[in-house]
Amino acid sequence: MSPVLKLKELILRFISYRQAECFKTSLAFILYYSGIAFIAGAFLPKGASILVYHSISDGKRGVFSDNIVFSEIFEKQISYLAKKYKIVPLSLLIERLESKKEVPRDWVVLTFDDGYKDNLDNVLPVIEKYNAFATFYITMDVVKRRLVFFYDLIQKIINSTGKKAIIVAIDDKDERFDLSSAEKKNEAVLQMVLKTRGKSNEERIMFVESLKERCSEQIDTSNEKERLYLSEEDLRTLQESGNELASHSVSHVNLVGMSDRKLDEEIVGSKKEIGRAHV
Repeated sequence: MSPVLKLKELILRFISYRQAECFKTSLAFILYYSGIAFIAGAFLPKGASILVYHSISDGKRGVFSDNIVFSEIFEKQISYLAKKYKIVPLSLLIERLESKKEVPRDWVVLTFDDGYKDNLDNVLPVIEKYNAFATFYITMDVVKRRLVFFYDLIQKIINSTGKKAIIVAIDDKDERFDLSSAEKKNEAVLQMVLKTRGKSNEERIMFVESLKERCSEQIDTSNEKERLYLSEEDLRTLQESGNELASHSVSHVNLVGMSDRKLDEEIVGSKKEIGRAHV
């Protein structure tokens, strides 16, 4: 698990997810309106900013809640960026870096991870409206083989269950999760994802199956895929609109400790599949 995720898990042992989000928002508000952010910016190295998004939606489609930025908020963000900054393709930034030329501080790059269907439905109209570009990092298993991300499955299962609380084993230890409200459900999902994110794909599958059993829920993964993720035709539409496609691995597995052969399959294999998908 990365240091950022470890810190996040530690913080969420003491406060709720909503409290953490409120604190983060309040801190950003103070830094911005006090002028501290602008003063600090004068001493930071020059360079572009890269913004990382996942899903842009209304939060009602079974996507892991921590990956969502609401559509209305997203458009406000892009509107602001289009006025104050220059939104450029990632390839242009890479070209500037490789040629060792100075990178303007007003450059911003938009990236979207995983390959959610709402990237086409909700992102493309907005970036076209503001003459912006984006790079979409695609996980090919959700596009071609109907994989459903384990965290989206967890969110779907918890959203669907009518139980007010469950006990499920994580690392051979039974843990109780309060599901008595929508807020509690989102907090439970986040905790489960943080505790299982660093595990192997096989361990994630086992956890999801045990969760389905505890919640007495049956999830139609093929139907879920049709609603949530991009198709090969969608990829072509995104690229034909002037945007870029990039590799986000084949199956979104944990790459830490993986053999060179497996790494080659996940990284190089993904790039080859993306190339074939949008030719």
